[in-house]
Amino acid sequence: MSRFWMILAALCLTASLSFAQVPGSVVITEVMYDDTASTDFEWVEIHNTTGAPINLTDWVLLDDSVYPADGGEGAIMIPVGTTIGAGDYMVLARDNTGIPGAVVCVQISNTWTLGNSGDNLALYSAATNGTLIDGSLTVQFPDLAGTNLGNSIEKCDPNAMWTGDAAAWHESTNIYSATGRYRKCTPGFANSACADAIPPTVVSCVSVTNTTIDVLFSESVEITSAETEANYDITPGIGAPLSALRDGTNHALVHLTVAPMPNNNYTVTVNDVADLWGNLTVDGICQFTVNVTVNPGDVVITEVMYDDTASTDAEWVEILNQTSTTLDISGWVLSDDDVYPGNGGEGVIQVPAGTFLAAGARAILSRVDLPVITGEIICAPVIGSWTLGNSGDNLALFTAATGGQLVDGSLTVFYPDLAFGNAGNSIEKCNPDEGWTGDPAAWTETQVSFALVGQYRHCTPYDQGFCCPDPAAGTISVSTFGPPWWEYTLTHVSGCIDEVVFTNFCAGTVGSVTGEATTFWSVLPGGDGNDGDSIIFVAAQPLNYGTVTGFVLYHPWCDDIVNWTAGGNSGSVDGPLPVEFGNFSAVAGNGEVLLNWNTISESELEKFEIRRDGMLIANVNARNSETGATYSYTDETVVNDVDYTYELSVVGLNGERNVLATQSATPRSGNSIVTEFALHQNYPNPFNPETSIRFDLVENSLVNLTIYNVAGQEVATLVNGNLTAGSHTVNFDGANLTSGVYLYRLTAGEFTSTMKMVLLK
Repeated sequence: MSRFWMILAALCLTASLSFAQVPGSVVITEVMYDDTASTDFEWVEIHNTTGAPINLTDWVLLDDSVYPADGGEGAIMIPVGTTIGAGDYMVLARDNTGIPGAVVCVQISNTWTLGNSGDNLALYSAATNGTLIDGSLTVQFPDLAGTNLGNSIEKCDPNAMWTGDAAAWHESTNIYSATGRYRKCTPGFANSACADAIPPTVVSCVSVTNTTIDVLFSESVEITSAETEANYDITPGIGAPLSALRDGTNHALVHLTVAPMPNNNYTVTVNDVADLWGNLTVDGICQFTVNVTVNPGDVVITEVMYDDTASTDAEWVEILNQTSTTLDISGWVLSDDDVYPGNGGEGVIQVPAGTFLAAGARAILSRVDLPVITGEIICAPVIGSWTLGNSGDNLALFTAATGGQLVDGSLTVFYPDLAFGNAGNSIEKCNPDEGWTGDPAAWTETQVSFALVGQYRHCTPYDQGFCCPDPAAGTISVSTFGPPWWEYTLTHVSGCIDEVVFTNFCAGTVGSVTGEATTFWSVLPGGDGNDGDSIIFVAAQPLNYGTVTGFVLYHPWCDDIVNWTAGGNSGSVDGPLPVEFGNFSAVAGNGEVLLNWNTISESELEKFEIRRDGMLIANVNARNSETGATYSYTDETVVNDVDYTYELSVVGLNGERNVLATQSATPRSGNSIVTEFALHQNYPNPFNPETSIRFDLVENSLVNLTIYNVAGQEVATLVNGNLTAGSHTVNFDGANLTSGVYLYRLTAGEFTSTMKMVLLK
């Protein structure tokens, strides 16, 4: 190395070391001097205020009143090689606190113990002849933490140097843990905010949609007042919101939900929303604008009822909002005239003021109050007589009576006449996403039954019910594997599917419907389930889109391929393998996962396969027992704190494979595999006033853990609900009880155990 670079490196090192030992380069920011235990495990947090790492080797922290420490109180030394990163926070302690990243220091003088009513602290760069970096030999921190609450005190300004002024500190408000020694504190990270006297202000408000407004405050706001709807007033014409919800991440942001707002300029006035310290917003004001634009095709005409069963038709048109925004359709017009604006040659009707169409919603527009159908929008006649032709007619939807935009329809192109005369059937567009067309292939007469009597027989007001003249076709898949009960799902491909047929099943197979399928489907009588016969499911209302689950076949113990037909499609699915499955569980341990499963009966099986996240990890030979069997496998090739999904499959002697079940597990350090139910002795015992009770569950269970006195009277219920398999620990605080013997009883499923413990004050 050249002499120049050696000199430069030496200068940089000298500058770095000199800078590191400047008072205020590291400051004391937090003190935990009174935890929840009778013997405190105290700690102090320090903060590097600089932009460079600082080597803390052999620095000392004193609560003595002289330096070097003379043993009047105590001093601890930071271990060799300890470095605090630029801008970082670090916890220093004499004992192992269990706090991640905390540095356990070496006691070098007497006993380092912090006073619960205040104490001095001094951070020096060495045990002797060092520089006072922060703290004081005489000025004490203020006692602001409640006794034995496990709360720390924190500096309001994390970069400020030591002071005993109580106004410069506060009791931490950050919930670190609900149990244990340390409850409210921020060990190793930024302090919680100190109280202030400045009320929050409204920074902005934004119209996300015409039904949602985001209000941003200058600081985090308290949830109760932030979510009080009466604290907000939106003008003109809206008033208080329907709901107010503080954001789950940004606590300075509140989401307001309101009734649909027409395009306009609006003002939000906010009062009595408090910050975290109780300061109230007064006349906070912000403005926003709603300007929802409508484009052609945003709303489309999807269904037309132009010829009902009555001699005088009560006609209607269905429209669909295809956008993700509620639209203000006030003043929109529906015309069957051939000119715009209408000249009276035919007719125009207008949507009433204050009418909104929700995102993805449908609406029925009519000239008159309709029989049977509810919720229709009765439109006022504007020009002429709005009457739809029974042999086809044009329809045009505009955003205004004059000067509006054509949204869907046409002044010249007619819908096709596909509805049988006076049958009370509507026509529907096959594809609602397409714009207006007169092509008969793009429309269909509705086949979905609405009513057996009345003016409207086949129609789907407010619903997508079209069934266009494509060939009916669907597919069948297994939704629930048996045996013995196998459930299948029908998925619509095209057309109207009103029949599903199963053939080539085992002797004695029986069909039934459950769940969704019970609404419109049933089993056709006459199928006796013998080999070669068919089991037929028929629909009172055809499936014209989506899926239906709930076609059930009861398969006894045989191995067949089941054939199916759905419309013009056909195929096959695997029949059942000869195994009646019990249950499957995954119990996470420390670096391992225990898998347990059982069967009720099994035969003609080769093996069980275990897959972890899709990868085969084990084969377990089947026992082929008529009375079933119990199996287990331990996966020892896992990493702690990683989520795993296990799939259990069975393979027959013929090579057929069926998935039986899946389970998830997350191994963690400290977990242990549980092989039996157990209730353990509490620790410590005797105790005062807190103790821990541990119990083990082999499987997910409904658990009750209750404390009783020796007279058999219930003292406390610690657990009453469902818990997952594994080891569990529950803390019990007997502060409100008198000294004596107490019983604790665990009930988990059919397991019950009772043990004694002693409270000794």
